[in-house]
Amino acid sequence: MNFRTTLQAVLLINIGNKMRKKKLIILIVCFVIVLTVGGVLLANFLIAQNKPIAIKIVSISHKSTYYIGEQLDTSNLLVVLMSENKQLRYLSGDEYTVEGFDSSKAGSVTLIVRYGEFTTQYTVTVKELPPERPSYLSLEIYIMPTKTVYNIGENLNVDGGYLKINYTDGTYDIVELLYLMTYGFSSDVAGTVTVNVKYLNMYTSFEVTVVDPEQSN
Repeated sequence: MNFRTTLQAVLLINIGNKMRKKKLIILIVCFVIVLTVGGVLLANFLIAQNKPIAIKIVSISHKSTYYIGEQLDTSNLLVVLMSENKQLRYLSGDEYTVEGFDSSKAGSVTLIVRYGEFTTQYTVTVKELPPERPSYLSLEIYIMPTKTVYNIGENLNVDGGYLKINYTDGTYDIVELLYLMTYGFSSDVAGTVTVNVKYLNMYTSFEVTVVDPEQSN
């Protein structure tokens, strides 16, 4: 093989190597492009799947009944953010707002929960203030016991007696007078005797007469 032939062979080998390198570079570039495009498509797909679509209230113990004048209470309200693939994320209380609350009058009130462009709602009930329970005011004898005159040595008998319990709102109750409500009675000596009555930490009294049968004769 002469020099010229050898040179041609070397040139052909170099050209072949360059062609192979060029093809390899092209393949690598194509592979990188495919990976890049595929990655972008996959990322877009995942983003689309996780794209928020709505918010929803999932709590069942949040406050839903109020009295007139009460402040809004959302401490037990649970709101979730829903995505295309049904994934849920709980929202913290400072991520959403609750609008439309009004406790100035009784009735149903629809509240709007807002997170960005998404809204949902729930209803609460506002009630009239409960009537204030009246307090005890006084105790008095409503009907005197049937027996009001006793002989010396007789025991107290309060049958037929009734008490009146007065309340601060002007109402009252009537209850039967019982022996265990009384104290201070004594029939040892003839005369007028005061019988004290205690009921519900209130006091009243009535008078009976004790007579000496021997003096009456």
